[in-house]
Amino acid sequence: MRNWKFLLLLAGLFALSLGSCSKDDDDDKIDVGRVDPDDIPTGYVALDKFGMRALFPEERWGNQIDNEFKATTGYEAQFSRDCIATYLKEDSIFFAGHTSYNTIIYFCRLDQTFSSQEEAESLIAEYHYVMTGKWDINGNDPNLEYEKVGEIDFATVGNEYTGSLIETWDKFGYYQANYFVYDSNRLYMITLSMDKQYKEENNAKYEECMKIIKSLKFKAEE
Repeated sequence: MRNWKFLLLLAGLFALSLGSCSKDDDDDKIDVGRVDPDDIPTGYVALDKFGMRALFPEERWGNQIDNEFKATTGYEAQFSRDCIATYLKEDSIFFAGHTSYNTIIYFCRLDQTFSSQEEAESLIAEYHYVMTGKWDINGNDPNLEYEKVGEIDFATVGNEYTGSLIETWDKFGYYQANYFVYDSNRLYMITLSMDKQYKEENNAKYEECMKIIKSLKFKAEE
């Protein structure tokens, strides 16, 4: 299948480029995993991967495990992570023989473990440093992708977790919210990517994505 559209950030860190992804035609169902079917509200399906669980409106979302973020050597190894990308199927475009999706939520768990929350926060700060390296602050460098990179902000993720948020706006018209949550010596990264107009308008697509993120729970893997 075609690789996800990512751009390579400074020193080999992967990040989303055009906010879109493509998939194989037979890969369009949310993985229910080990979740008890009786625990899923009517009209929803559950994603249960990499120690994360979230609820999605039935039939509206697809998913794809993404291995683009896996690395064992070099600078990027510290950011290596398991990832599953979920996408709103109705928000699709067809180009060059492939269907791509513009509204995506990435659920990632970093490979490395951390001895403390402070250690995890240090890596978040380094990620932010790399992102700001792609910020075209003066608006006159065609080689830089971002119109704006937010500061590291406090965020509430799900109903019961606190973490950090880094927001970006790129020159291609996409908004990205990168949520980081430290839990049980692991660092999780949940990224919402969509057309920035949806964020600015606070429309139904944005509200649906935030409801999914709000349903997030972490659970010990069996």
